[in-house]
Amino acid sequence: MRHLILGTAMALALSVTLTACKDKSTTETPASTASVEMPTSAVLGSYGIATENMDTSVKPGDNFFHYVNGKWIDNTEIPADKSSYGSFTILRDQSDERVKVIIEDAAAMENPSADEQKVGAFYAAFMDDEARNAKGLTPLADDLAAIAAVSSHSEALALMSDPQMGLEAPIGGWVDVDVKDTANYIFYLTQSGLGLPNKTYYFDAGEKSDALRVGYRDYLAFLLEQAGRTDPVAAADAVLAFETELAEDHWEPAKRRNRDLTYNKMSLDEMKSAMPGLDWDAMLSATGLDQDTFVVREKDAIEGMAETFAETDLDVLKDYMTAHLISGNSAYLPDDIDAASFAFYGTALRGTEEQRPRWKRAVSQIDGTMGEIVGKIYVERHFPPAAKAQMDDLI
Repeated sequence: MRHLILGTAMALALSVTLTACKDKSTTETPASTASVEMPTSAVLGSYGIATENMDTSVKPGDNFFHYVNGKWIDNTEIPADKSSYGSFTILRDQSDERVKVIIEDAAAMENPSADEQKVGAFYAAFMDDEARNAKGLTPLADDLAAIAAVSSHSEALALMSDPQMGLEAPIGGWVDVDVKDTANYIFYLTQSGLGLPNKTYYFDAGEKSDALRVGYRDYLAFLLEQAGRTDPVAAADAVLAFETELAEDHWEPAKRRNRDLTYNKMSLDEMKSAMPGLDWDAMLSATGLDQDTFVVREKDAIEGMAETFAETDLDVLKDYMTAHLISGNSAYLPDDIDAASFAFYGTALRGTEEQRPRWKRAVSQIDGTMGEIVGKIYVERHFPPAAKAQMDDLI
């Protein structure tokens, strides 16, 4: 039996929230719109502290987490398709069931609206195993050709930075409020480029860590074999060596939480001077950014990675992009590629025993790409005005 492990800070909160949803812990599986019961008011379970989940044999001063949650942990098994479990997972499962009905309704409509047609077509395509397996890597043919045509480090960086490619790159970024000038937004640049979760996975000693690195190398080799590399193991070794060099410069997770160390405002000219190993003009042109000032989070790490990038053989960079392109799109590719991705990232890294049913993954994909469209219908079906009024009165 596998049991959940939760952060200590969540202990008391879970004791409360688990009680609040325990009366509805069995998710409904409606077959059609007609079978979904429209609530007339908000559904509230009992709430307070779930004393039956506490293990009072443990002194709270010794282990408060187990004092609060001990019996629940002992009596609750993590489902085989999950790596953790709790009250919010139960609620998410119930929402997925309801969203599935919305999506299937859209897919079955004879005269759908434009939005409903998008949702239905996405779901039907994602669920079409026969077509997906028959196409092989054909859906990636143009992207693979673009990688193969790369003839310089500048072109490689531009391709890595193109949002439409969805590739890994030594540097990532996002737009957010400037934390030291909150009237304005700014683009944050941060360390990136690793296929393993963080730098510790590349250097930790021990049998488990060694096995994970071997498993990752084997996964890279499998992906490169699918792409037609004649010596995929050697190519995978070179890609792993490149990522390991990048990881050497990466900051530890704890250091990355330091708000002062991670705030380094720099002009574009300053970045070009400090990190000449990267063609910043090519990178910014590919991303569509047109600005002169940035916040560089892990400054010395990015300086080191820029140097590593410039010194890495171009063929290694192309294999790196190829492997990550296929891995990042594994859910849309044949079953053997999808299964290999889950075997490493799902089972080896996270301990998840079974892949989630494909319909649940389809719901997640649609939620991530067209969530607002589905959300509008969801609210209409499951959160009517009467329920909103009740919640307004409650809070």
